[in-house]
Amino acid sequence: MTKQHWSRAAILALAAASCASMESTPPAELSAYASGLQPGCGTAVFGASPRFSASGYADLSQQSPIDRNTRFPIGSVTKQFTALVVLHLAESGQLSLDAPASRYVPELSGALGGATVRQLLNQTAGVRDHTSLLIMTGVETLSPISREQSLALLARQRATNFAPGARAQYSNGNYLVLSEIASRVSGESFEALTTRIIFRPLRMTNTGFIGSGERASGYRPTRDGFVTAEDMPSANGPGGVVTTLADLRRFDTDFRTGARVWTPWIKQQMLAPAQLTDGTQATMPEFDSAYGMGVALGSRTGARYAAHDGGVEGFRAEYVRALDQNVSVAVLCNRADADSSSIAFALFDEALNLPTAPTEQAPQPPQSPASQPTPAPSELLARIAGAYHSDELNADFNIVAIPGGLEATISSPYNPQPVEDTWGAIRVAGEDLRTGPLRIRPVIDSGQVSALTLSFGRRAEGVVLTRR
Repeated sequence: MTKQHWSRAAILALAAASCASMESTPPAELSAYASGLQPGCGTAVFGASPRFSASGYADLSQQSPIDRNTRFPIGSVTKQFTALVVLHLAESGQLSLDAPASRYVPELSGALGGATVRQLLNQTAGVRDHTSLLIMTGVETLSPISREQSLALLARQRATNFAPGARAQYSNGNYLVLSEIASRVSGESFEALTTRIIFRPLRMTNTGFIGSGERASGYRPTRDGFVTAEDMPSANGPGGVVTTLADLRRFDTDFRTGARVWTPWIKQQMLAPAQLTDGTQATMPEFDSAYGMGVALGSRTGARYAAHDGGVEGFRAEYVRALDQNVSVAVLCNRADADSSSIAFALFDEALNLPTAPTEQAPQPPQSPASQPTPAPSELLARIAGAYHSDELNADFNIVAIPGGLEATISSPYNPQPVEDTWGAIRVAGEDLRTGPLRIRPVIDSGQVSALTLSFGRRAEGVVLTRR
């Protein structure tokens, strides 16, 4: 789809009223999307009395309103579908959750470091996030990167972020590997397998993967209106499912009844909090809660839930299920600025009549002057400058010093032309140099920088660049 630009004047002229609601009045949380021609969200509360509502448009150029059958990419909400497929294969004896994952994908043994299938599902395996690795090679648009390229990049890894089972850390790489294991074990593509195990039995006829059929367009707000935002990873497993609120109701109903897909054993496995090798319960930093298999496990004023959010460019999603009451909430949005999680949990609290929990800001310990990051000295930046190669990234880096930072020209097979990436405003923090999520640690031998280790947040740590 070509990029569309809508001016503020055009929005006001083309539409003066919101699109019609689906079955109920849109909740107050959607009021910001209830006037003019703009993208928005659909919401559903599942349970004894399902309710659907929406505000906004699925496609601005066609002026088509969002409804219960609008197809949205749901990003990482996909992970529970991937986990469900793997658990079906385990229940039927086609794979073992406690076997080393490398048994099924031996070429990925370096990336897996001995992790089990269960640790991949629980996000305690330590596998580097392949999307973060791609960003480190200078990739800015993920959609042209094929599944095969992503797997080949993981096959080049020779280390994990941490010893499997040592801690929990969210990584899309875990779920890409799981989808490949499922495909290898079954002899089917991951997409065909998921359709056979989940979508077809539950009659989720409007559910598939990115690229299969029409769907809502994604948008990003600008000062003057909206532009389309459509970059989506092409490697399904960590994400990729496209679905509707109506189809999620079918999925949710089976979660409650276990009639077709959600067997008691599978539900028990998926909803069990992850354990570390030392026997303690793992806490997922991104959710500040326990993690099961493809879902975060938490509690709101005593109401236990399983939930997961999702996001790809131009889309936001949240799906939360009460574990002790017959209430679930799904929110699907086609705008990058939508806070789908806040909307979903507000509806969740309302449906369960939960009291509003007070918001408390945790006190921050004061930093001593010695621990505060300081600007990187120009002398160190000059010593870092030079040519480097990374086997794990399959990339060459030509790094030059610039005022306050570094500039890297990156050549790799993932980009048609060399990419210039500016690492500006670098600060010294302990042994690391930091700029945004990127951490650079120089390896110094005899006063010379012989190598660098790069980390991108906590999702891809310790990637080695060797000076050429």
